[in-house]
Amino acid sequence: MTSRCNRWRIRLRVGPWRQSPESTARSVDAGAARVVGSVTHNPVSILDFRHLRPVARQDGRVGQPSPRTSQAILAVIRLPIIAAAAVGWFAAMTSDGHFVGADWMYFSECSTFMVGLVQLVALVDGLTVNRLGRPLRILRGATTSYALVTLLIYATLLAADYASLDSKLEHLAVPILALAEWLIVPPLLKLRWFVPLLWTLIPLAYLPLYVYACGVFGEPLYDFLDPRAGDFGQWVLILVVAFVGVEYAVWLAGFRRRPADAPAPPAELDERVSVEVEPGRRV
Repeated sequence: MTSRCNRWRIRLRVGPWRQSPESTARSVDAGAARVVGSVTHNPVSILDFRHLRPVARQDGRVGQPSPRTSQAILAVIRLPIIAAAAVGWFAAMTSDGHFVGADWMYFSECSTFMVGLVQLVALVDGLTVNRLGRPLRILRGATTSYALVTLLIYATLLAADYASLDSKLEHLAVPILALAEWLIVPPLLKLRWFVPLLWTLIPLAYLPLYVYACGVFGEPLYDFLDPRAGDFGQWVLILVVAFVGVEYAVWLAGFRRRPADAPAPPAELDERVSVEVEPGRRV
């Protein structure tokens, strides 16, 4: 007994950084009729794009580096941030070789931990499943904003003492490296205008924890921000304005115009992909 199946030709149209249109036709066996659709791209949800390689352009230049090369470059960028955040956080959370859990209440430790965690997730996701491009764009921008506020507040309103290793890492290295990563690897698509306002939710959620910690310790964690003082509300308003200002500055820096031939990291890809299936010959 002979079996027959329908062969369908799929034409896949993606952004210019992947492949030229004439080289994207493929044949696969399928048992469905003609399908034309548009879906939000996820590198492994519809088709696996990771095997695609750069193509030569008409001007003789190569289009873009392969996804493997791009992820290697991203790893080189993100590993120092993860290392600095981990070392700085553990150094700040230990005293005389003992873990000090109460130091969790300081925003420097919180922001450093969040930066390191988000960068670690971004690194692992890019090297494995590559599915979290959209949420990681938002989280990277948020944690970069928190680190920059930490840098500014410590340098202006607090001791600005960088003698210890944890202070150097938490208040200088991590914020600067996080900002550099955000500028080197900006999101491909603009974040909506209200996204920076959503980033403010975490600092606002931190405020009740701060008030509680001050009550437990019997003194404010930061001298200028004393819940018992009459100017506490004024300082809260000033800090909210500072957070929003830094967050919108990061937001604006994140979607600067990308050159036409600039590499687009696969981990950040979020385009519209059109998949067209046409019936072919019977075999």
